[in-house]
Amino acid sequence: MKVTIRLHEASEPMVFEGVRNTYTKGPMYCLRLGGRVTLKWPLIGILNTREEKGFTSQEKLKKKPYTIEMGPTKTEPAVTNESMPAIRRALDR
Repeated sequence: MKVTIRLHEASEPMVFEGVRNTYTKGPMYCLRLGGRVTLKWPLIGILNTREEKGFTSQEKLKKKPYTIEMGPTKTEPAVTNESMPAIRRALDR
């Protein structure tokens, strides 16, 4: 994975390639390189980071289908722009 770190007081970002893992441990931002090498920086000194081609354990977001509830005639939506003020007034009570 390629990681770019920009510190508050640095003029150029630092770029690391071949990073195995990134994580935070307390107030430190850590880069785990090959072998037993771990580099650490205080989080307070980091302006931003960028991780490219990293691994994530999060599931892909599933798009929810967009549905419109239809009125009793089945030809127009049950909630229209004209009925929104009345609905808002009822909800505010």
